[in-house]
Amino acid sequence: MTRRAVVLHAAAAALLAISPPAATRSSGQQSTQYDQLYGTPVDVSITDLAQNPEAYYERAVRTRGRLEVLPGVRNAYAMRDSFGATVQIAPVEEVRGHFEQEALGMIGRDIDITGVVKPIGDMAATQRDPGASRVAILFWSYQGPPEKVAPDILKKAAVEPDPDKQAALYASAD
Repeated sequence: MTRRAVVLHAAAAALLAISPPAATRSSGQQSTQYDQLYGTPVDVSITDLAQNPEAYYERAVRTRGRLEVLPGVRNAYAMRDSFGATVQIAPVEEVRGHFEQEALGMIGRDIDITGVVKPIGDMAATQRDPGASRVAILFWSYQGPPEKVAPDILKKAAVEPDPDKQAALYASAD
């Protein structure tokens, strides 16, 4: 196993060991216990997280990127933006099972996540491999891409108007 694979494996294991409290809703609002712990999520790009991670450590963020699988590590994921910046991601325990069931269908596609930013790895490893992520997001909320609908299903859904039903509709309106 290469040094990078060992670092990735250790980072993934560390993320999985963190277990924040369960999400709760109060009085019908979207406020969660995570908001109380980490603040209201701020929208941030993956590039911003990669270039200035210290500004976001232990803060709630919302971001969007292409879901990828980390090589050599089971059930370890990353997100990449259009500029090539990456962050590692891991679901909290409450969403882990559901996310892992859906993840295979979302690989290579854009997803949105909300979670807390955590530091990973050491600076020496990052300097040796500038592409290595120094930050990870432990997320409690995600939204995958919209379902793709096959063109033949769309054709079946398109209904041609029935002249008899239209005539009856206009007659009943009189």
